[in-house]
Amino acid sequence: MSGRVLVTGASRGIGREIAIALARTGHDLVLWARSRDALGETAELARGHGAAVVTQAVDVGDRDQVEAGIRSCATDSEALTGLVLNAGAGVWRPLAEVPAPEWSAALRTNLDGAFHVLQAALPALHRAANPLVVGVLSDSAVHPFPDRAAYSAAKAGTLALLEVARREHRAAGLRISLVLPSRVDTHFSGSHADARPGTRAGALSAQDVAQVVDGLFALPPHVEVREIRLAATTSTYGPYPERVPS
Repeated sequence: MSGRVLVTGASRGIGREIAIALARTGHDLVLWARSRDALGETAELARGHGAAVVTQAVDVGDRDQVEAGIRSCATDSEALTGLVLNAGAGVWRPLAEVPAPEWSAALRTNLDGAFHVLQAALPALHRAANPLVVGVLSDSAVHPFPDRAAYSAAKAGTLALLEVARREHRAAGLRISLVLPSRVDTHFSGSHADARPGTRAGALSAQDVAQVVDGLFALPPHVEVREIRLAATTSTYGPYPERVPS
């Protein structure tokens, strides 16, 4: 039975770099983002490394789109060997100033999206031997920061969701790994309205995170790494000041 790895939020940033890293190491891919056009460059880069790539326009917060996407990419004769839950969004704002629609949007993409995709993908994952689910979370899941109420709540909820999934499906061979990076230099907005690579000095790069995720897929099939917390040595992790090189 053939299989692919599904990567959500693959149009740029961490998702794009994960797709490229996995393609380099021999994985065929299904790439999701809200716009199929936005996936074009990622797909071409992955194909350049020999990967077979399918792109689909899927908003992970939309249950119907998720279910339709899974039906079309994982038939009875094709499994999902892996799933990377990477789609995410967030804006930093004091709790007292968070508009209700902004709160709902953060939970819809980060938490509801992870739930929709994971639940819909479980049958296809279980058709593979020792499939791997990687949740790309954030240190905000375990260290809630000021101004990040919606994002921290969504990521903490996603962490809990994936821990429940581990306990329910581990006996069937499903492995789940959580990756919790600190600051990453990408387009992710957060407190930066004009964020783009090069605007977060001293942060991890998207390629750094992708290398860690690719390493998880390279492990022997009986090995499960449950959680990885990573940060650049030039930035802090969590709420407490750390000594970093000057």
